[in-house]
Amino acid sequence: AVVARDDKTGVFNLCSVSKKLSGARNYLIQWSDGSLEVQNYAYLFGSHTKRHEARPDDHVLAVPRSGSDTTTYLPGKIKSVDKDGLLYIRFCDKTKLSRVDPMHTFWTSKEYYNSVVSYWKRMQLGEEA
Repeated sequence: AVVARDDKTGVFNLCSVSKKLSGARNYLIQWSDGSLEVQNYAYLFGSHTKRHEARPDDHVLAVPRSGSDTTTYLPGKIKSVDKDGLLYIRFCDKTKLSRVDPMHTFWTSKEYYNSVVSYWKRMQLGEEA
């Protein structure tokens, strides 16, 4: 399984890679509902994504709520790291979550974060990117 951006919503969700396509580093992905979509590697995160030590003010993709919905990821900013190494994150939708295991996040650059948040906001307002 990987985490990929759904271009219709700007939200990142769990999916599987069906196959690598020839050419510009695109992949055919399959969503949990069985639908297929082509996605560029820049919007895919998984076991091969480089890990970083989590620090305050870093940007990440993470699950914005605890409980049953653990397939949706949003961009967020680490506000603090507690003594156990767990994260307090504020997400682009203004939700906050504490005690997030950094192994369940994907680090992003500030520039990437700004880009995907901008795209997410446009999709949430129903505008075309």
